[in-house]
Amino acid sequence: MDKDRIKVKIKKLLALGNSPNENEAAIALEKAQKLLRQYEMSLEDVLDVTEDNVREVYVHEGSSRIPMWIGWLGTTIASAFNVGCYRKYVWNPGLRRYQPAIVLVGFEVDLEIAHHCFIFLRGAIECNYRSKRQEMKARGRRSFPRNFKNSYAWGYLTAVREKLEALARVNDTKNGNDTNSGNLPVLKQNAITRYMERLNLKRTGRSVRLDSTGYIIGAKDGARAILSRPVTGNGPAALN
Repeated sequence: MDKDRIKVKIKKLLALGNSPNENEAAIALEKAQKLLRQYEMSLEDVLDVTEDNVREVYVHEGSSRIPMWIGWLGTTIASAFNVGCYRKYVWNPGLRRYQPAIVLVGFEVDLEIAHHCFIFLRGAIECNYRSKRQEMKARGRRSFPRNFKNSYAWGYLTAVREKLEALARVNDTKNGNDTNSGNLPVLKQNAITRYMERLNLKRTGRSVRLDSTGYIIGAKDGARAILSRPVTGNGPAALN
């Protein structure tokens, strides 16, 4: 029996391992373990969640610097959709200089969904922030603190975090990520962690003082955000 057919058979047995019939589930998992030992394979091999299958996608590039809230958006998306996130500098041949970029790291379907959500939320935050700022100016406000936009974005992201996690669970079910093994999210995260450890990334961070007014306004707008339609690996789709 060739390796691909063995993988398919083990995946089917793992899916049966989620059966509500405890006896059927136990027998299926026992058979799956037997095949894994017999053909000297791991769950990572069977479910294609090895480091070799980890991919990267650039979701944002800045001309000189990346706003702090964009970094927060990347880490929020990464946390919800089981992917990694880091910053790097990439060479721009047109400008003949390096530019900072936000990079998501993970597996293909997860990355496509996470990328789509990043673009959607970046646009939503920009649009809502501009609208709210114009509205406040029309009511007589003349100035805004330097950290107002970062505060607004952090409030918005805090409010939508639970919605993103719920959306991720819906998409896991739709794309079959929850049917092969209850350990799949853990296996994916382990592979991503090993991949990122090879990059020897330096951890950076600094405390930021938030503007309470900006944060509260952002949180209210985020609470009204609609992220109800599942995003699939078949291409971009609106979230509302």
